[in-house]
Amino acid sequence: MDRKNIIFRIVQAMFFAAIAAFIIISPYSKVVTKRAFLLILTFWIILGAISARLRFFWDALVSWPLSRAIGVFILVLTVSTIFGVNPYHSQVVLFNRYLFYSIICLLGFSIGRSQRNAYFLTLLFIAASVFIGYGGIISFLHSGGERLVRSFHRPVYFTQYLVLYFPLCISILFFAKKKAIRLLGLAGVVILYPCLILNSSRPAWVGVFLSIVAIFYLKNMKVLGLVLMVALILFMSFFPVQNSDRFVFLNTSTWGDRLDLWETALKIFKDHPLLGSGPGTYEKLLYTYGPAGGYSEGNIHLHAHNTYLELLSEVGIIGLTAFLFILLKLFEMVLKGLKAGAANRDLQAINLGLAAGVFSTLVLASATSIVIVDFQDAALFWFILGLVSGISSADPSKAEAQKPLTKSLA
Repeated sequence: MDRKNIIFRIVQAMFFAAIAAFIIISPYSKVVTKRAFLLILTFWIILGAISARLRFFWDALVSWPLSRAIGVFILVLTVSTIFGVNPYHSQVVLFNRYLFYSIICLLGFSIGRSQRNAYFLTLLFIAASVFIGYGGIISFLHSGGERLVRSFHRPVYFTQYLVLYFPLCISILFFAKKKAIRLLGLAGVVILYPCLILNSSRPAWVGVFLSIVAIFYLKNMKVLGLVLMVALILFMSFFPVQNSDRFVFLNTSTWGDRLDLWETALKIFKDHPLLGSGPGTYEKLLYTYGPAGGYSEGNIHLHAHNTYLELLSEVGIIGLTAFLFILLKLFEMVLKGLKAGAANRDLQAINLGLAAGVFSTLVLASATSIVIVDFQDAALFWFILGLVSGISSADPSKAEAQKPLTKSLA
């Protein structure tokens, strides 16, 4: 092996190590998330430069089915920033959030076009599921409390990782072909199910439920009734350890300031209907537009607790439409792949599970501000979104030819 190949293999190993750190450790550390992302990006550029002499990056962008949709979204955000109420703050949000989201989404697409990469990442996702779930159970048993919000005694945003990973575990448990992959799915379900219940997030329950219904509707309706019955029995078994008002979904007294925050978002939208007030400016305006008596929970809010209303207020109807178009394009790709029928049953189960996790997250987003806030927790969503687009666009019969970094990502 010559020197070039040795360097290539070393960078390749560091590339995958950075991906592993990003997926498994990101729930626990904002610093690790950002540094791992920068390492992944750096190693990706080096690998692409060595194997394809830089034209790889242009080829990846051109072949990316979501490139135009995300390009339009970034363009709308840029215009909104220029004409927004606080251009300086908005440009910080644009470059530190949305630009990074689009880059990591492209990375996910590039990596996802290789079947072997998809299997490797699935292993990492299951490992992350078991790791965060085990840590959560240990923390809950040790310290108790009404809700499970810690893993290994560290505060984490448990809810978002549950809605991303649980549908994936369900999909590969029931629809993967290889027994080893199905066992991985079983391990994930066993460890995450009690965490999902103990986390007590009602929007997460709805999102996961609807994602499971979607999975079985698309794959096997006959099993759906049995699965839901078993899930209901297990769900009922956790009632004694839950605060009863968590189950009163329509009781608005348990919603905190959400109604007022949503009304504030709509007020901002009415004043800035087309392009909004500018990315990230909801946090600057929510007390200006807030209720006359102030919010009942005090001055503790930064976001609308509804991703779509927050987007509507910050980037207007044009920006929200551009965002929804990205998602529409993604799910259209997934459904076309299912209709065509994949030669690889395991890969199809993985992709369906990942897409269901994206869908579940979008349901959760109706009751909280995620996927557009900060980078630590949102990054994984955008990475998986790109990964789904990569798996969906890959031709199974030409899997090797479509790998973006043929040698490095084998």
